[in-house]
Amino acid sequence: MKLYQLISVIIFLIISLLFIVFIFSPKFYIKFYQYDKDYDSFTLKIFSKVKEKECGFINISKEYVTFRYYYNLSNFNKGATAVEDIIFDYKDNHFHIINKSNNKLILNIECDKDIYIKANNYLIEKKKQIKDESFRSSKDIFLGR
Repeated sequence: MKLYQLISVIIFLIISLLFIVFIFSPKFYIKFYQYDKDYDSFTLKIFSKVKEKECGFINISKEYVTFRYYYNLSNFNKGATAVEDIIFDYKDNHFHIINKSNNKLILNIECDKDIYIKANNYLIEKKKQIKDESFRSSKDIFLGR
């Protein structure tokens, strides 16, 4: 009987710990965006719901979409992908960055629809500029990019 009680207590503690981790795990959302005319880039600012402070960004430039967000040293994500290799999508109040070649979800973060629309329009414009030779550098044209 004591073994059964010990196992029950251990299972209860494990379930309680998982519940606490789930409840207090950081939740992120995109709060606002910013266009930098000097660098011709569009930045989405990521905030933590738990601490209500800025904790990262998604930056869309002419060539890359880069992102970095963190809650603490143990919860840190970053990456960069070429503009022509990604797709933005929006489902259930979440902004998705998807790898176009394998349909892999790169990033999923809460966001308002109007912010998503602005970011997606900017991405579409950058993709058009990449295809237009007048916007490409001579190095890109030489290398066939």
